[in-house]
Amino acid sequence: MDRPHIIDSHVSEWQQKTDRHQSCQKTNPYLGSHEDGFTKKSDQKEQNKDHMITSRLMQWQEKAQSNQNFTKKSSLSKNFQGPHYQHLGSREDDENYGRPVQGSKTEFRGKAAGVHISSEVIELCSVIRDMATPLPDGTVAVPFGELFELYTRISNKVVGILMRARRQGLVSFEGEMLYQRRDDHVLIHLLKMPDDLINETEKQKDELKHHPSAKCLK
Repeated sequence: MDRPHIIDSHVSEWQQKTDRHQSCQKTNPYLGSHEDGFTKKSDQKEQNKDHMITSRLMQWQEKAQSNQNFTKKSSLSKNFQGPHYQHLGSREDDENYGRPVQGSKTEFRGKAAGVHISSEVIELCSVIRDMATPLPDGTVAVPFGELFELYTRISNKVVGILMRARRQGLVSFEGEMLYQRRDDHVLIHLLKMPDDLINETEKQKDELKHHPSAKCLK
């Protein structure tokens, strides 16, 4: 038996005890029929007992509600409702399909990671521009071996950043993948500086400063 069923059974048991006790009070002819001290003490004991039962019942109800809230936040529960991710549904029905909830820490981390990667692409293009040699066709290029030796001092993800920059149309080079030593002679052509990416990254940085989760994750 799982945890929610155990809590619900305890709540039900306490509720039944409370109902039986209140029923006995109504049907017992000796309760409340005498005004002597003994009856008053008995009434006080019964009231204390009622209070204790009610208090315990409320505690179980709070635990049950807390457990229900927990299962809604657990991705392993059939009652999962977030809050870190949107419900999985149809892409056509929900424009936020598969995206983090707006204002959540998950959304903040994702945007911060995107800004970090974009900043590395911008920095790589600047390094290529500064160390590249002009070619007769008017473009600039640098051998991969030289770039690798220099840029690995800045980041060890030079190949991954180059692949991303090529997908964005910023650089070009021959081959699907680059390997140190084997491809040291391959020229990395800088097609253009990422001016649009620079502006977009600066805008995203400003947005992150005002993000609801910015202070929580500092």
